[in-house]
Amino acid sequence: MPPPWRGILKVFHWGPFISLFLITTIATVTFFIPLRLFFHPSQGLGSLINFAVFLFFVVQIVVNYFMAMMIGPGLVPHHWGPENKADQSRLQWCETCDGFKAPRAHHCKHCQRCVMKMDHHCPWVNTCVGALNHKNFVLFLFYVPLGCLHAATMNASMLYGLLFHGLYRRHMEPLIYLLLIAFALACAVALAVSFLFYEQVTSIAVNTTGIEDWIITKAHSRERDGPFVYPYRLPTRVDNLREVLGDHVALWPLPWGRNRRLDGLHWPVVAGCDQYTLTEEQLAQKRLKRQRLVRVRVSRAFRGYCGLLWGPCTLWHCPFIDDPRLRVRPDDEVDVSRKRKYWLYAQRAEDPRARGWFPRACVNEDDCEPRTERPDEPTGASPNAASARGGKKARESKKSR
Repeated sequence: MPPPWRGILKVFHWGPFISLFLITTIATVTFFIPLRLFFHPSQGLGSLINFAVFLFFVVQIVVNYFMAMMIGPGLVPHHWGPENKADQSRLQWCETCDGFKAPRAHHCKHCQRCVMKMDHHCPWVNTCVGALNHKNFVLFLFYVPLGCLHAATMNASMLYGLLFHGLYRRHMEPLIYLLLIAFALACAVALAVSFLFYEQVTSIAVNTTGIEDWIITKAHSRERDGPFVYPYRLPTRVDNLREVLGDHVALWPLPWGRNRRLDGLHWPVVAGCDQYTLTEEQLAQKRLKRQRLVRVRVSRAFRGYCGLLWGPCTLWHCPFIDDPRLRVRPDDEVDVSRKRKYWLYAQRAEDPRARGWFPRACVNEDDCEPRTERPDEPTGASPNAASARGGKKARESKKSR
C-alpha cells in the first residue's frame, strides 16, 4: 500500500487546480477587502464573530477537501476473495485486480482499482468517493455553499456601501471589480455545489450510492419472481446517516469521527438478505445485458476525439469528458449495449474490456445482427479464481502457438 503522503500528488490534475483556484480566489478577495476594510475584527464583538465564522468555514472546506483527496475511498486488496469458497459464485470477478469484487465495491477505470462502496469518481478531488472518504466529501459539499454565501454577503455589503452610501473613491475602482468577480464566483459555486450536496444527502439517508441507485432502478424494472429488497437500507434514516457520518452525532460536523466499525468489505443488512443479495442481482442484470447486446460492424474510423467533421449535433451531444472513448476502424466488430441519438456505447467483440463511446455515424445500423454467445465467453456468473487464471493462461498459450 502506498504511503499516505502520496495522496498529495493527486493535486496535479485539472480538477483540483480549478477547485483550489476558486476557493483561493473567493477566500483571498473576501479576506483582504471586506474583512480588512469593512468588517475588521477590531470594530466590535459582531465583527469578531463574523471573522471567526469566516475562518471556521475556510478551515472546514480546506481540511475536508484534502482529507477526502489524501485518505482516498478505500481499495479492495489485490487477489481478494470471500472466506467461504462457496460464495465465490455469488461475486463478480475483476480481471484487472485479479480478485473478486467485494460487496458494494466497483472497479474504477480512472483509479484502476476496485473501490470499496464506490459512489462515483469525482474529478474535482481527483479520486473516487467511497467507504473511507465519504464523510469528508459530504462535509466539503456542506461547507462550500455556506462559506460561499457568507463571503458573497460580505462582498455584496461592501459593494452596496461603496456605491450607494458615499464611500466610493476613484482609487477604489479596482476593488469594485474584484468584489464583483468574487461575488459572482461565490454565488455560482454555492448554487452548483448545493445541488451536489442535496443528491449526496438523499442517497446517504437511504444508504445507497450513485451506482447502486442505478442498479436498484434496473432491479425494479426487470421481470423477476418476487419484489426486490435492497439489503443495505437500515430501519431508520439516522442509522443510515451514522454509517457514513459516524456513531457520535456531536462529531458529524467535524472532519473526524467516521464509522470505524466497518471495514469496507462487510456491511449490515436487513432481515431476509445477506452480504451477496445485491451482487447476485448485479450478476443477473449483466446476464440480461449480454443477451441484449447487438453486434455491429464499423464502417467509419473513429480516433477517439470528436471534431467538427462529425457534425454539430454529434459534437454538441458528446458524452462527458471523463467517459471513455472507443477507437474503432472500418470492419471492426463491436457489441453495442447503450444507444443515444448520436452516440453508441460498445465493447470490442474480441476484447470486451475495451469499451467506450463512439459516434453513431461510424456504423450502418442495417448491418446490426443479433449477438450470439461464444463457447469461451463468460456466462455472467463469476468464475472462481483458479478457473479464471487457468482460462487466461489457456488463451495465452493458444495465441503463442
